[in-house]
Amino acid sequence: MQRLCILLLILKLSTAEDRCSLCLKIVTSSKKEGSESEQQTKERALKAASSLSSTDRSVYTNELNCHWIKYYGDANMAKPPSSHSICADTGMCPLQYQNPTSFNIVDITNTTKNYGITCTMPKIILVHHTATKSFDDTLSALNSRGLSVQYIVSKKGTVYQQVRDFYRAWHAGAGVWREVTDVNSYSVGIEIVNTGDEPYPQEQINAVSSLVVMLKHRWHVHPNYIIAHADITPENKDDPSGYFPWSTLYEKVSIYPGLFNTSMTHSRQHGVIIGKNVTYTAARLEQIQNDLMELGYKSLILRSGVYDTNTAMVFQAFNRHFAPEIFVKEKIGSNDETQYYESNQYWYGISQERLQKLMS
Repeated sequence: MQRLCILLLILKLSTAEDRCSLCLKIVTSSKKEGSESEQQTKERALKAASSLSSTDRSVYTNELNCHWIKYYGDANMAKPPSSHSICADTGMCPLQYQNPTSFNIVDITNTTKNYGITCTMPKIILVHHTATKSFDDTLSALNSRGLSVQYIVSKKGTVYQQVRDFYRAWHAGAGVWREVTDVNSYSVGIEIVNTGDEPYPQEQINAVSSLVVMLKHRWHVHPNYIIAHADITPENKDDPSGYFPWSTLYEKVSIYPGLFNTSMTHSRQHGVIIGKNVTYTAARLEQIQNDLMELGYKSLILRSGVYDTNTAMVFQAFNRHFAPEIFVKEKIGSNDETQYYESNQYWYGISQERLQKLMS
């Protein structure tokens, strides 16, 4: 029995070493040569697997296709990370090779088995609030509901990792953003401990910002894909709440400079462009709807030129995220139900200005 255990351990170590070696080969092959386009580099990198065994070739090809954005992005940086650290990030080499972060991350990956081991490429950073009062309540809620998330940030700013970035956590549910229809498979989730009707402590926002900076850099996430849970499911999600300071996060992450600046007067900011009992042209509403869909709001079908429930829900999600000046912060009732305000579902002057900036 002891001999069998030793043999299994040797086999496990050998497999891990093989995976790491294959990944190092991927990183080397992902380095651009001469005037190659990205597609040409990828084709050459895939051909590099031709000399491998059929099993290794399959592992190599699947891994390269899954994490290509990272391998190509990292390998072609002016000062690329070490190959071992790149492969540790994707789970192909031991985690001990990961570059240290500028902040502490508490490992709680032993607290859940609620995740998939299929390859995940975090193209989206999805921000949630927990609708709980504490970290312990959050962990209990996730486990009891069969859910999980990559990161949890406590009110005191402690960052916990529940699921590795490269595994498929169960946090997003149904939802769509831009071309992504399976958000769990293309996202890393951040649950921020917050009831949903309270301000976020500064130390917590600082921790979330540091985490987003790290994840954006690690996975080459485009600013358009740093979004709210409510953005992918406007009809039934409202997190993070209107208390979440997106402008502060963007400033700390150095994205969308000047987005939240405005020279509009108060009355123009609050002027209703689309809403109930407001005169508007179908053509103008259709243009706004088209711009919102191009930005990423594709979860709901928007009837062109018609202000209906679906369009109102998208307006509400956009305003919560991008137009805090006019957004009335939601309250949580005694039955734990969110109290919504119809005014948040209108389109305002400031909404239009922000959308135009985002589309430019």
